[in-house]
Amino acid sequence: MKYYVHTPLQLSSALKGRRNELQKTQHEVANSVGMLQKTVSKLENHIESSSVENLLKFISALGYRIVLEPQDTQEMEW
Repeated sequence: MKYYVHTPLQLSSALKGRRNELQKTQHEVANSVGMLQKTVSKLENHIESSSVENLLKFISALGYRIVLEPQDTQEMEW
């Protein structure tokens, strides 16, 4: 499924939803990419203060990738 993310809250919700869809615990996802469970918790609950490196690891552990594409200026939400 494709998600269009415009805010940190939308991103964290999408990632947590994916983890639950995969039926994996935070601990399982964290271990798969060499992170601590508390780092996954932070990504799911306070993503705005997480590092880009940890975000990319988490996204990879969930089988996702980041794709950047131009957006229509009418879609901007910031």
